[in-house]
Amino acid sequence: MSNPDFERMVIGNPIPCEQVALTSGARHVFSGQCTVLVFYPGDFTPVCTKQWCSYQTEFNSTNDHFTMLGVTQGEPKRHTQFKEAYGLPFEFVTDEADALIDSFRMKNRFGFVKRAIALIDSDGILRYCKSRTLGFIYPKLDEIRELIEKHC
Repeated sequence: MSNPDFERMVIGNPIPCEQVALTSGARHVFSGQCTVLVFYPGDFTPVCTKQWCSYQTEFNSTNDHFTMLGVTQGEPKRHTQFKEAYGLPFEFVTDEADALIDSFRMKNRFGFVKRAIALIDSDGILRYCKSRTLGFIYPKLDEIRELIEKHC
């Protein structure tokens, strides 16, 4: 399905959309602060739950000057249930049509979302994007912090 607000993302280029809808009903604007998009296969799966709970334990909103957003397939209600079940302090993107996921080419050959991160700097420029070959290995928060320091 094609969405005119999104096109293929290219490192070094501006993000073609200025904002995305969140499951909270708010909108996230890609400017003013570094944004980390965390693509993950699914809510309530063992590895994804471990990944997000580890971020929750290590994240410090006072010292970590970036916004972390979760991106996966599915209904916003399920993302909200996942967030609430584990008390996660992060927002999740509403992407029911998979437009953002498709723009970043984040589906594997079976149609599932890859485990990956993308960094968008405070000017809305895509600075880094990489998926994991093995879906059960996720980037640790310290690794994300190092990437932010290098690219944002």
